[in-house]
Amino acid sequence: MPTIGTPADYYSSHARSNSYSRTLRPPERRDSNPHSKKIALLIICAGLCTILAPLISINPPVTGRTHWSPLRIVSETYSGALPASDCERCSEPLVRSLVALPVTLTVIYLLMAGALLPISVPYSSRTTTVIGGLGALEALYLGRLGTRLAFTETFYGHSRNGHVDYGWLQLCLFSVMLALSVVALREEAG
Repeated sequence: MPTIGTPADYYSSHARSNSYSRTLRPPERRDSNPHSKKIALLIICAGLCTILAPLISINPPVTGRTHWSPLRIVSETYSGALPASDCERCSEPLVRSLVALPVTLTVIYLLMAGALLPISVPYSSRTTTVIGGLGALEALYLGRLGTRLAFTETFYGHSRNGHVDYGWLQLCLFSVMLALSVVALREEAG
């Protein structure tokens, strides 16, 4: 019912646009911050560079080395310089190199590589936050007994007559994944 002094077409245009505008238009979201995406990309690149860093120390040395990087472990396992695991097809170099690192370490590197996809997609900071959080939890999980035994078996076989210290690698991976999660969470909130 029109009121006095209101134009006749006022109710037809405003009533419809106000009631339908909420249902037909998607909610307006701000554009993702490209600065946060660049920081997240740098964090992931730094994390992937840890595969080249000799952050694993062993005592006694194997093949004349006391400091190892994850990539060096894989390449030496591929060449047969490190003991092979007890699996049916571990005599093949490709299979040996795929199982050279403990599973939790491989999962962390796969999460880092997988986080590159959500960074390139707009409005996916929640996914990146979850990936970073899972990676940080996996990095904490590196301290468990099974991972320590897997590292020792990688270098010394079943004799396990040596000590492997990978605390710096664990700290770096935890820091990288936590930083990735925090940057993505700040982008989501901000």
